[in-house]
Amino acid sequence: LAAPSTRLLVAPAVFVSGVKYRLRVRASLGGVSGTADVEVQANAAPNSGAFFISPTAGFAMSELFRLVATGWADDLEDLPLTYTFSWKGSQGWWAPITVGGTAPFVEAY
Repeated sequence: LAAPSTRLLVAPAVFVSGVKYRLRVRASLGGVSGTADVEVQANAAPNSGAFFISPTAGFAMSELFRLVATGWADDLEDLPLTYTFSWKGSQGWWAPITVGGTAPFVEAY
């Protein structure tokens, strides 16, 4: 059995803003099964922002990098914005630096 989770992760740009989607989960265990549906409407992404990193080149673990997301706007009901900063490894995987914080910047080696 897999560990229980309350999150569904979807790749970026899969859902179209303003479109309603119905998600269905089916589960069975020991001959007993069930189905549940939920309808969601895709939210528009934050906009008008910029991302900066300083320095723009350097070596991990020896230089301090500052990552800043600035000027991002969203609908009032979607505030406050939360930010996740990550870095990409040489084999294509992503590793988080911070996850879901309200600070629009981070410093990391």
